[in-house]
Amino acid sequence: MKCFKYLCAKLIFCLFVGVIGFATNVKADELTEEAMRAAEARAQDVDILSRLVQTEGGTFDDRVCVALTALHRVDSPQFPNTVKENIYAPSQYAKPAKGEVLPENLLAAEYAMQLWESGMSYSVLPDGYLYFAGNGKRNRFRNAQGDHYDAPDIAQFIPYTTTQGPDGALTS
Repeated sequence: MKCFKYLCAKLIFCLFVGVIGFATNVKADELTEEAMRAAEARAQDVDILSRLVQTEGGTFDDRVCVALTALHRVDSPQFPNTVKENIYAPSQYAKPAKGEVLPENLLAAEYAMQLWESGMSYSVLPDGYLYFAGNGKRNRFRNAQGDHYDAPDIAQFIPYTTTQGPDGALTS
């Protein structure tokens, strides 16, 4: 639980810094329709991914990697080139959850999207690992050759690290 709270705090900090940077560099009247459509499409992708990981389950690390399988499929010539088409393809994933999405699932989806957009996603889930199977508690990822891979500790990929100082305060 402590690791999850740490991860949440780090992601919120990264999102906050990104929003501040975006707001200071782009004025509202400079946003083009294309940029607004791209932002809306990204938000829809994160929503679909969060619903997928809520359905598929597993640990937080597993959920990030589940989202990465769908994102990596977008990059693969073997699969459709949109997140939605990959998730809703017949017999590929469980039907995404409806209704309210739990915050930890939204966080896992957003984190996977950030890793993918930054180009770091293949350091988390190696290239070619586009499939997984699980029991609702843990997932095992595999490539087309049948090689298996367990989700790594996602916290190691957080771009900012904090430690607890002697006075108990968190420092960067």
